[in-house]
Amino acid sequence: MAGDPGQRELRIPVVVTGEVESVNRYDHTLNIRRSSDGTLIEGVRILSQGSCSAETGAGSHGLPMPGELCYMINTSDGKDIVIGYSMPKCTGEGRKGGMPDMQEGDHVLVGNKGNGVFVRRGGVVQIISKALAQTLYIPTGNIIRHIFENMEMLSPLGELRWSHEAEEGPEGTGASYVLKVNAHAGDSEPAMTMRVGALPSATHIPDAPFEGEITFEFTVNGSEFLYGLRVDTSGNVSAGIKKDAFFDIKGAALVKIKSDLDLEVTGAINMTATNKLSIQSKLGNIEVKSAVKDLIVDTIKSEIKSKLVNLGIGASQPAVKGYTMASMLVRTAGMLAMINPIEALSLLNDANDILASKVKLA
Repeated sequence: MAGDPGQRELRIPVVVTGEVESVNRYDHTLNIRRSSDGTLIEGVRILSQGSCSAETGAGSHGLPMPGELCYMINTSDGKDIVIGYSMPKCTGEGRKGGMPDMQEGDHVLVGNKGNGVFVRRGGVVQIISKALAQTLYIPTGNIIRHIFENMEMLSPLGELRWSHEAEEGPEGTGASYVLKVNAHAGDSEPAMTMRVGALPSATHIPDAPFEGEITFEFTVNGSEFLYGLRVDTSGNVSAGIKKDAFFDIKGAALVKIKSDLDLEVTGAINMTATNKLSIQSKLGNIEVKSAVKDLIVDTIKSEIKSKLVNLGIGASQPAVKGYTMASMLVRTAGMLAMINPIEALSLLNDANDILASKVKLA
């Protein structure tokens, strides 16, 4: 100040315009060509909005593109600082240039590819990379709307991926939705996986009998496969369970099967009914085959034959006392039910044949 020998004389700051000639991306300085006389001013710093921390870098920062029109102030102590930019006049664009459409009260932060953050005056916030990669926050209805072509959410707890095939197939572009959940944070393999959409036929369910393209698959894994459910595009369903299964149905259960039912059991089949146990065949007899003859069953059947002889039913009296024999077979089947239910069903069939006069006693 004048009159203070310890201070140099300060001068009035001057604001000038210039064109950004080059950008130093390492120290965030600009080389600017001054519009008034063409002088190149090097190492010009940019004014930061809000704050500027040399330690943490906190603040609002941005680097311009070469060719942009800027306003530069030469401060009273002789330092050059860029304080802002202006849209140059562009052919066909007027003063707006390539800036996005805005209304009064809108604020935007836009990159050179149209990506940016739009804070609209009505309360909508839009974060956009491109048309198919953006998120909108809409105050009406408190809606968060994601618009995307592919989505990934990755976490130490699992991942979610929603994607599509790069090339369109004969049935259109295939899409898939995959959700993986870890049992513990940082697990290398998920505990649960769900896949939906146009998926390859390869399945994560061991011994699955169908090979069609998968449309849904759900698997649970520990250190190895535990449970899985799969549905393919043909409508086939397959499930796998590593160990035991328990179903507790409080009400009634109805299973309708339009075709055959094949049941393969390595161990025993045990059926218990508090009330009646009924097995019916509408179009034919019940056929029961056993590969192993039980000694107790053979003994009871021998006893039946001896009683039939005592009743006078033999080769000389065919079908004379069919009702009596059928009744005996039914009673014997009741005794056999707890010992050998398969043989009991066979005796019931024999009794049914006798009552229907389909066989003759001999």
